[in-house]
Amino acid sequence: MFNLKKLSLFTFITALLVYPGFSIAEPIKHEVAYPDGAGPFPTVITLHTSGGYRLSIKFTENFRSKVWTDAGYAVYAPDFFDRHGLTPRTRMLTFSNYREKIEKELSEIVELAKNDPKVDGKNIFAIGFLTADFGPVS
Repeated sequence: MFNLKKLSLFTFITALLVYPGFSIAEPIKHEVAYPDGAGPFPTVITLHTSGGYRLSIKFTENFRSKVWTDAGYAVYAPDFFDRHGLTPRTRMLTFSNYREKIEKELSEIVELAKNDPKVDGKNIFAIGFLTADFGPVS
């Protein structure tokens, strides 16, 4: 008997193996925050430090969404390390091995923001941050 579920799973796995560039159309992990009100709001895309998303949230005051939402901005905060298993120790791979993929993924975040009804699609910008040296990070 023909089993459509098994055929679909087989097709999906084959596509992943044969076409390494094939990916699920899910955006990279990200958080979105809005100020009070209906919008549309100007929007900032906050790019975390080379210490990663969690360290940026913990130590970089201006990375936190509340700073921006209190000023009237919507915030998209992508974690461009997560999908690729990057850490502060392997962060330099963002500029070599994963550069093109991360650029594409961040462009996808921009498109998500542009299509968000609470976002002013003509008023989006990005900001990145530096990390102070907090000593060894694992």
